[in-house]
Amino acid sequence: MRDRDSTTIFEALLQRCGLPTVVRRPSMARAVSRAGLSPEALTPATLGQALESVMSTLRVYHSEQDALAHLASIRALTEPKET
Repeated sequence: MRDRDSTTIFEALLQRCGLPTVVRRPSMARAVSRAGLSPEALTPATLGQALESVMSTLRVYHSEQDALAHLASIRALTEPKET
C-alpha cells in the first residue's frame, strides 16, 4: 500500500519513528511482526493493529513524551486521506 508520497506504509513508518538509522528497519520490522503482521503487506488499516507493539519499541529508544509524539505521527498514517 502506498501513501501520498508514493512510499510504502512501512517506509512511512520508518520515516516517522525517529529511531537511529542503524536500528530503525529491524526494530520496526520486529514490532510489526510481533503484532502478527508483515512489514511488506502493511496497510493503513493493519498499521493500526501494530500501534501497541510499535509504541513498546519506541519506548526503548525515546522518552515517554517523545515516544508519544512519534506515535501520534505514525497513527496519522492510519487515518483516511483528505481528498
